[in-house]
Amino acid sequence: MKKSDRYFSINLGIVFALFFVILIFFPNQVRDVLVNLGPKAPKNVAIVVPHFDFAKDSRQKFIKQISTEIIPDKIIIVSTNHFNTGAKNIISDDVGWQIQGQSIKIDKTTNDSLKDKNLISNNHDLLLADHGIRSVISAVGPYFSDAQFLNLMIKSGTPEAELKAVSSTIKSECIKSSCLFVASVDFSHYGSNSLAQAHDKLSLSALYSLDQSKLKLAETDSPETLSLMADFAKSSNLTKFELFENSNSGLVQNNDQIETTSWIIGKYSEGPISANRSVTLTFAGDVMLDRMVNHEFKDKGFAHIFDKLGERVFWGSDISLVNLEGPISKTPIDDNITAGNLVFNFAPKSVDALKFLRLNTVSLANNHTSNAGASGLSDTKDILNANKIKYLGIPTGFSEDSVKRYETDFPISILAVNCLGSFDKGALAHAISKEKQAERLVVVYPHWGSEYLSSHTNSQKNLAYGWIDNGADLVIGSHPHVIEDSEIYKNKLVIYSLGNFVFDQTFSKETQEGLIVAITIDEKNTTASYLPIISNNFQPQFAKNDVREKILDLAMPKVGYQQKLRSDTIIINN
Repeated sequence: MKKSDRYFSINLGIVFALFFVILIFFPNQVRDVLVNLGPKAPKNVAIVVPHFDFAKDSRQKFIKQISTEIIPDKIIIVSTNHFNTGAKNIISDDVGWQIQGQSIKIDKTTNDSLKDKNLISNNHDLLLADHGIRSVISAVGPYFSDAQFLNLMIKSGTPEAELKAVSSTIKSECIKSSCLFVASVDFSHYGSNSLAQAHDKLSLSALYSLDQSKLKLAETDSPETLSLMADFAKSSNLTKFELFENSNSGLVQNNDQIETTSWIIGKYSEGPISANRSVTLTFAGDVMLDRMVNHEFKDKGFAHIFDKLGERVFWGSDISLVNLEGPISKTPIDDNITAGNLVFNFAPKSVDALKFLRLNTVSLANNHTSNAGASGLSDTKDILNANKIKYLGIPTGFSEDSVKRYETDFPISILAVNCLGSFDKGALAHAISKEKQAERLVVVYPHWGSEYLSSHTNSQKNLAYGWIDNGADLVIGSHPHVIEDSEIYKNKLVIYSLGNFVFDQTFSKETQEGLIVAITIDEKNTTASYLPIISNNFQPQFAKNDVREKILDLAMPKVGYQQKLRSDTIIINN
């Protein structure tokens, strides 16, 4: 070997040795140099990550990726206040953190500015005790040890004005500095894998579109955090959402029955808004709040009807609808608990049950709506309006009042009709065609059929087929008080009866069973998830094991759909 070659080899070895020494002892500085050598780093970035540690490996992988894309001066971590504790709606801290032997510095400038405006109080112990901040700062901190951190924990229900004031302060600081906004958010809770995926469909649509009004509908532990993040992203021209991962604990464990928590991981960067249009609808059957139901809950509180079901089932839906089987009137309630009492009258406080579930629509198209007369029907509408619950349908037949239009990602119209007795079939057919010609999705919600029959009648079938021929996209029925079968006609789903949701018909097992159906519609598919419920002491809860499987076997279509996605979910190509 020539002397010059030998010297070159020795020098090259020294260079490599020095590089590895530098890499080991100064990893952040090497990262900064590599980032600066590549494409220009973005000034601001916003990300969504879970604090649910079931997803910590995915969270860590994502944050590591983000660390190669931005060198922020400031990092803002925002999460819910899980226990709603502390002196203020928004809690921060002015004490540094120790993460894996590294000191994490606090952004005192922004913290002091927020405190001077009386928007926050500092309480390091509260933040340390809440996993919303603790889990995420532990994941983020080691990659950005040179940055200054602002950690905010927000109580549920924090007024919009306070959020706007905090957002304004953050934005003014991030004009002067490079900022990474970290939204620490978990999404769907306590439902099944299928329900979580339906709810996440709405959340993803809202995230892609940066639609802050839709983010308020999302089933998440902190719409306030998402609102702040969306405001920051818009002000920083970060309008392109890139999804890294969406999953839930039930999906990962391949279990459709366990309670889940879901997560969405992704980032906002500069670029065009991506289309991710969908509409989510959640339906349940007959709700009767008189007789034994009233007797049982008038003193406990009507919201306790759903102690076993929880309050989140109808969150995360553009439209949630049940059949309200009677009037909510101001006429004093006759506490008549006999099964033969067929004149229903619900107490004004019974609306608390609907509010608890965050239901946004009820159907009045049934044979009990007028049980308290014209004044009772007027009371019903007034009480529903006062509680911001929409209604549609009339006690008999069909009219223009039977149509409710919703301006979702896909404009949609729901037509409720009481088919018991005579009704103007031509008027309904014309209304369906009219809505379809206006390029709207059309759902027909009929009150029909024969009580206590688990199979649909020929009359129901002929009506459903005719409506679909006229342009209906979906037919979902009520009234029989038991679950009936479903079928597919011309690629459209017909669910003949959802059964009871809340009722006091304890004389048979079948009348204490029902369905909640979560349906998502996007550009390509209609996805329908069947969620069986059973009632115990008038309280619905999700069915499990053999009971669940028996209900699914009865209720789900046997043929005509393109794919059975899960044990309780089918996909129909649009």
